[in-house]
Amino acid sequence: MKNIDFEELKNNAKLFADNVKDYRHDAVDKAEVALQKLRLQKYLDEKEEEDKQKKTILTILAIVGCVALVAAIAYAVYRLTEPDYLEDFDDYDDDEEPEAEEVKATEEDSDVEPEDGAKD
Repeated sequence: MKNIDFEELKNNAKLFADNVKDYRHDAVDKAEVALQKLRLQKYLDEKEEEDKQKKTILTILAIVGCVALVAAIAYAVYRLTEPDYLEDFDDYDDDEEPEAEEVKATEEDSDVEPEDGAKD
């Protein structure tokens, strides 16, 4: 039989155990890096989704703003070009004159004597 060197087997076993520990640490480090990459990718995807939503909302608001601006400009042009028909009528003056005439007529028609007793 061959002579088995137990010391050499011990040393080989220790080297093997050290290599396994190193591989295990490397595997853990690689797994952590992979998890960090996944978390980063997930964060970037969520951020991209939020940016798309913000961009969509901003686009809608911009369109609504443009429509409102065009409507305001059209209204301003309409007000400037449309003649003011109410300037032809003086309703306020017409309302006062009949009332004044009615008061004079009622004073002339009334047979009431003045309170201080004097007659004209």
